[in-house]
Amino acid sequence: MKFAELIKTDPHARKIFGRKEIEIILKQLDGIPLTQSESNRLSRDIRPKLGFIEKCLAFKDYFSLKKNQENKMILKETVSQILTSSEGYKVSAILLFGSHARRTPHKRSDLDVAVIFKEIREKDGRLFLRRMLKITDQKIELHLFNFLPSSVRGEIAKNSKILYKRKDFKLQLFMLSQLKEYFERNKQLHSNERAY
Repeated sequence: MKFAELIKTDPHARKIFGRKEIEIILKQLDGIPLTQSESNRLSRDIRPKLGFIEKCLAFKDYFSLKKNQENKMILKETVSQILTSSEGYKVSAILLFGSHARRTPHKRSDLDVAVIFKEIREKDGRLFLRRMLKITDQKIELHLFNFLPSSVRGEIAKNSKILYKRKDFKLQLFMLSQLKEYFERNKQLHSNERAY
């Protein structure tokens, strides 16, 4: 289909361009001389609209406007960046936690991501976080699960969403052990409070 046909026949064209603007576009495409007023309108109104539409084409994956689409793309890119990093081969699982995992985000919610390593030294973990901070989206809040306090690990075990898991990693058993540790710690804290 030709552009002129699309502009003439598609009912949505009128939602972007006015009737007179469509006439000007068709005249310009057919090579019919424009009046000074029409030329001004072409350069002042029509071309900027078309320029904006052209810029939008780079983001055509977003045109469906699905719920949470941008965050899903950011998370997919983050998982890819983590797995292709120099420590990626040590990653057992990557989890989303916090308000987005609980489905209670607000406007300024970040994307809390916990990376579970098979094994990593704390020093290497800090270096990993620094490197990731430079390349991940600013909306990402990256955490090393291995070095989080047991209370936070327990909360993640209770309420998280799996973004990535190695095939040989037994995530459910791992999470159960984290929950057990979390509840034992809470029980111990409550018994200590009663002692006072």
